[in-house]
Amino acid sequence: MDFTSRLRAEAPSLVETPFANNLRKICIKYLVFRLANDLMKRSKDLDFCPYDEFQRITMKALSWTSDTEQKNASREFMKFYREAYESSDMAHLVFDDFHCMNFLS
Repeated sequence: MDFTSRLRAEAPSLVETPFANNLRKICIKYLVFRLANDLMKRSKDLDFCPYDEFQRITMKALSWTSDTEQKNASREFMKFYREAYESSDMAHLVFDDFHCMNFLS
């Protein structure tokens, strides 16, 4: 079997998971930046939960050892993120982001 036919057969399985995980990381970094930016613009504070909890959830979503673990951590982060916007009366700002990134499920 030549290299190109092997690569064609194996490429999706070799590349798909790391690529998806890295995309999730990029989305999470963007969302953290957006949350901080929106809170600063509106002079609001992250008062619905301790900062340590926010940091723990974010770091768990950004560091992963398996695809399943990272998906679960990303879901936990998105739940936290949604609660942050709802508690700050800014939920209307992020609905399109949730749809675009397919995090609503």
